[in-house]
Amino acid sequence: MQTSSCRGIILRVYPYSETSLIVHCLTDAHGLISLLAKGARRFKSSFAGKIDLFYLCRLELILSKRSDLHLLKEIILEKNHPELAHDYSLLCMAVENMRCVERLIERNTAVPEIFNLVCDYLYYLPRHDDLNFADIVFKLRLLALLGRLPGFSQLRLEKTKIDLICTALERNWSDLISLSVPETDLKFLKVFLSRQITEFRL
Repeated sequence: MQTSSCRGIILRVYPYSETSLIVHCLTDAHGLISLLAKGARRFKSSFAGKIDLFYLCRLELILSKRSDLHLLKEIILEKNHPELAHDYSLLCMAVENMRCVERLIERNTAVPEIFNLVCDYLYYLPRHDDLNFADIVFKLRLLALLGRLPGFSQLRLEKTKIDLICTALERNWSDLISLSVPETDLKFLKVFLSRQITEFRL
């Protein structure tokens, strides 16, 4: 029996029985995994109030050698993102992008950079002045981490356009919150991203 301690972001939650839940998590140590939370639906469960969409948690696991369903032993809530729960448009945007993550990464394979990207995105999304820009930044960075963006030498773009893409890819999220992006630049980024999405079927 192998145990593991890691951090995880809850992406989906399903009823498993009258008393238990299946929890899909993106973790820093194991990538995308499924967990069985036994007794989590009981009123006095130790998991009560700690399992919900996009919660960032410290997880204690018992890893299964026979299946992809592992046992959740203990969970400690670190962050619950109440802003997302109370704003439907933010919630829909976050859900859409987390579905992209689930589709594109391999299960049970740790990619710490993607875990960190998702952590930053969920934290900073409600703080952005321009949600469309936040959405573009997340998708561009996800594609870059997956190796699906062309090299700049292949793009044949003006330096100002390349600098704009670099800003979206490299600037700290905290610096991007209040960054004012002209409408023409935002339109260019949307078109550029759309081409990459079409090619990669994001």
